[in-house]
Amino acid sequence: MTSPDRYDYCGLYLRGASEEAAIELTARALGAIRDGRLLRVGTIEIEIRRNDNCTHDGADFPIWPIKMEIERGNATSH
Repeated sequence: MTSPDRYDYCGLYLRGASEEAAIELTARALGAIRDGRLLRVGTIEIEIRRNDNCTHDGADFPIWPIKMEIERGNATSH
């Protein structure tokens, strides 16, 4: 098993929700501070946006309509 400290980035793809709904749901679930499309929880930053590679068939997850980029950084929650 690998240590959680080993990874600084994760990409998630979503379908079934609008960009705004995904942002609101994620912010509420995590108690995150919202700044537009960017959410902050402690030192974690989450950007939620439309996936530029989205196609209408949506068979494979890398082409689902919403992409979340989760990155460990220097963010701070208040």
